[in-house]
Amino acid sequence: PAPVMEGTLQSKLAEVQAKADEAREAQLRATQALHQGLSAAYDFALDAETAPEEYLKLVEAKGLKIQLRAPMAPVAKLAFNDICDAATIRQFEAVLAWALKVELPRGALLERIEQAGGIPELLNEFAKAA
Repeated sequence: PAPVMEGTLQSKLAEVQAKADEAREAQLRATQALHQGLSAAYDFALDAETAPEEYLKLVEAKGLKIQLRAPMAPVAKLAFNDICDAATIRQFEAVLAWALKVELPRGALLERIEQAGGIPELLNEFAKAA
């Protein structure tokens, strides 16, 4: 037998919309936290420049290597390796490398990401400028 529908279709739609709103708000919070984390990772990279021996120990302890062709790879991996997939980490590396290249001041990366409309949009700006 077919299950009996309880309530009106309108009330069920309202429930679905409420769940969708919850999901959207959770995604916005997660995205904002990720942007804040990326900004903090950039500030960490700046701090690492003033404490190279300590930074090297942290990098080596995680089995990572510092390479001139990808100087921000260890920072991105230290911060996000257990949280994000490899493609996302590469995007973060690109953002961090750009911020270092243009000598973005401490604490300014979050605002720059938000100005661009997000990380993908910021990466698109880099690609167009290159």
